[in-house]
Amino acid sequence: MIWSCTTNTPGIAHALLTEIQPGDLLHVSGALAQSDNPAEPARLALNALEVLAWVMATPAAPSRTVLERFPAGGPRGSWPAEEYAANQRAQGIDAHVVMDLATDQILVVTHTP
Repeated sequence: MIWSCTTNTPGIAHALLTEIQPGDLLHVSGALAQSDNPAEPARLALNALEVLAWVMATPAAPSRTVLERFPAGGPRGSWPAEEYAANQRAQGIDAHVVMDLATDQILVVTHTP
């Protein structure tokens, strides 16, 4: 369950802004107040916060270098990104083909340490 919260306790505000991650299991206490406007959600004024369980941190995604970009709508039966990646692999470069949905492009990438 997600509630809109407020607090006047600096330690709680600091923890919520810098330490708590989505998925952490919390125990909070405070006062629940309904707005005068029924269309607005109730707010929880926090006066105590306890972390019951921390979510496991996920490892950072490996960085990558884009070697080449290709349009997603290539001619039927043509795979220029796959061919480019195969040529790169033949030269000893660990090239992979990925789709960049944000730009609608096919990328040939290599992972960089």
